[in-house]
Amino acid sequence: MGFESLRGCQFFHSAYRSPPTFISAIALDVTEAEQKRMSETAQKYKARLAAYTEGKDPIAMQKTAPQTLAQLIKDVPEAKLRSKLAPGKWSVTEILAHLAEDELSSSWRYRQMLEYDGPELLGFDQEMWARVGDYAWWQPREALEMFRLLREANLRMFAQLTPVQWQRHGVHAERGEITVRELCRHMAAHDMNHIDQVRRILGGKFARKRSKGYPPNN
Repeated sequence: MGFESLRGCQFFHSAYRSPPTFISAIALDVTEAEQKRMSETAQKYKARLAAYTEGKDPIAMQKTAPQTLAQLIKDVPEAKLRSKLAPGKWSVTEILAHLAEDELSSSWRYRQMLEYDGPELLGFDQEMWARVGDYAWWQPREALEMFRLLREANLRMFAQLTPVQWQRHGVHAERGEITVRELCRHMAAHDMNHIDQVRRILGGKFARKRSKGYPPNN
């Protein structure tokens, strides 16, 4: 699914109920840089996501994301993947589960826009999904496999779309009109946002791992 962030994921996933400044849903270190990131406004969050895909092919980025994540978690002990930097914050395992279920919801959104004229695209509460879905106890590599398979299904669909279909749209509760192409681009940026989080959480030698052709983002 949709337009999220650290807590910014919530700006697309759920109804906008919070003030303009928000705290990251996935806490990292309490460095000055991370404090700035955690207090970013919705506008700055959207600009940061846009920067991820500026001048890039979002479909190529989407194809590479599962491979990048697989490289990042390769040989990482499961205990490390389940560890949290602070109570109430997401682990790498929970991020992977979130990516899988977010791709599931995006799959529905793409198809709703292709099937219907201007359908309403409801948001969702990512924290509630994580809680009722028991993300903390997923098997991390199974979560990644679910994400990969759902992503591959969407990539196959993209390959069949006509120019007209790429421009079909829905109406999101907070963001207004959004096309299939725009959602595709957003999801590529959403991947990178979470990939960067995984790198920071793992740190050290694990964070330096990456798939060929997918450099780290600073």
